Amino acid sequence: TYADGSSATKAAALAKDADVAIVIVGDVQTEGQDKSCIGLNCSSDFINSNSVLLGRKSICLLTPCPLNGANEDGLVKAVAAAQPKTVAVLETGGPVLTPWRDQVAAVVQAWFPGQEGGTALARVLFGDVDPGGRLPVTFPATAAQLSTAGDPDRYPGGNHSEGLLVGYRWYDAQGFTPAYPFGAGLSYTSFSYGPVQVQAGGPTGAVATATVDVTNTGARPGYAVPQLYVTKPSSAAFPQPVRQLVTSTSVLVAPGQTVRVSLPLNDRSFASWDTALGTGGGWRVLPGCYVLALGTSSRDLLSSATVARGTACAGSSVSLGTGGSFDLPLPPAATAAPVP
Repeated sequence: TYADGSSATKAAALAKDADVAIVIVGDVQTEGQDKSCIGLNCSSDFINSNSVLLGRKSICLLTPCPLNGANEDGLVKAVAAAQPKTVAVLETGGPVLTPWRDQVAAVVQAWFPGQEGGTALARVLFGDVDPGGRLPVTFPATAAQLSTAGDPDRYPGGNHSEGLLVGYRWYDAQGFTPAYPFGAGLSYTSFSYGPVQVQAGGPTGAVATATVDVTNTGARPGYAVPQLYVTKPSSAAFPQPVRQLVTSTSVLVAPGQTVRVSLPLNDRSFASWDTALGTGGGWRVLPGCYVLALGTSSRDLLSSATVARGTACAGSSVSLGTGGSFDLPLPPAATAAPVP
């Protein structure tokens, strides 16, 4: 049964008698104008008296009008209150607030999926494929967690005093707990991860290689996405984020199968930008102890290893010189192979 969402009451009544309710909500974004809020319900900001917008469910000509005549957060809340098995599908161009997230059974972030988006979404919802994507951004729990919240320089956006603390780095530095962290994502199966191991060397161009064994402990194939983060030595001259993503990969693992994932690292993986190098700055590997953490998101960290660069570090598994140069290439690609 389909409801266009213009009436939350009607949608909730239909959802109550259904086995599962799927609510698709979203926003409209444009390159030429900022959103005035990070919620779903400020989408009509983009519709003004000088524009013509072909909306998701309506055409608005020369007059302000809401996206589809409904409060989209209110729509999700109403349907979820009537039907516990509610799936919220977000079609947005970036992070949005999700005040109803604890009321729904699942959330699917579909972005702006394009012409075949309906087919792709149906395959994920019906379990024909495993959702292998992971969030490339952080979803805040509240608008107050944003670095621009309440800042008089919020518009026109010329203040970048947060420096390196962009995205998940900001949330880590402030100690905020987001709604959904960078790198987060679910699967229709489950995985177990062995401890991360780091050894010197690796494929051409690598100074070290991190490896981890990943086992599919569920009953169906699924995508594991191991992510490697580095905590660099920090100083007043070179302040560093709490951690930064170094590399990640996605690997399809069969039920019961164990796969050894290799994540090569080169000097760029450990480098920091030094504005004093050359005429315009360059990458530099600073001496110190580098902690590599393996996780399934920027907040879900499972194990770690320490790499020493140009100094001695307690508990380090690899000791390397600082090496490095001014123009460091990106690290080699990750690989995965079944474990016999």
